[in-house]
Amino acid sequence: MPHSKVLDQLREMIDAAESNPSHNNQLPPVDLNWTTLSRGVIHEWFGKQAPLSILTHAAWESGQAGGGPVVWIGKKCWPHAHLLVRETDRHLLNCSIFVDPPDDQTRLWSIDLALRCKAVAAVIADGSGLDMPSTRRLQLAVESSTSGGGALALIARPIRDLKRLSAAVTRWRVEAEPSPNDRPRWKVECVRAKGASHLDLNQWIVELDCGKGAQLVSAHVVGGPDSKTTEPLVLQTA
Repeated sequence: MPHSKVLDQLREMIDAAESNPSHNNQLPPVDLNWTTLSRGVIHEWFGKQAPLSILTHAAWESGQAGGGPVVWIGKKCWPHAHLLVRETDRHLLNCSIFVDPPDDQTRLWSIDLALRCKAVAAVIADGSGLDMPSTRRLQLAVESSTSGGGALALIARPIRDLKRLSAAVTRWRVEAEPSPNDRPRWKVECVRAKGASHLDLNQWIVELDCGKGAQLVSAHVVGGPDSKTTEPLVLQTA
């Protein structure tokens, strides 16, 4: 098992969080408006760059549900500070733990450790290059924490990794979309959802609102009056 001063500090912070009884309540799934993400399972997100605005929005919503710390593992997944601060709340910045593993083995071990902590609200991690045994290990790790609700496990991966086999319950592809204003937009596509109630409506256009995070843009606005309204994807993964 890898050892370093940074990882020892991570272990100490997680142990302290677990000892706080206020963080040991059963946590609900995380509602992102356009979809609901279950805790206790792995969700993989693919893009040319890590979709940090969307992942940070998910972390905000996880914290709103009464969770504990949010752990960011790997510098590729560290968001810009302004995404962690909103006008009415500084909670996400205050409760974030940032981990910079020195190598791939330590990165995998760090993700595993964070996912096993029953007090952690969300883990956002760099999953570049993970193979099937590694993703299975992480799935087993996050399942082990489900007695406390389970962490929201978000793994960011490069688009080339879509060809790799994975034990993840959901896989999402994120691509930049043209925007008529100064707010960035993305097309979010669910390319895998084990246990989903339907997959006929599996694409959404989301837009970054600095005050509210990544918000769904209605199909009426995107495609005109004849467009159908996009419905949330319902996952039955519990």
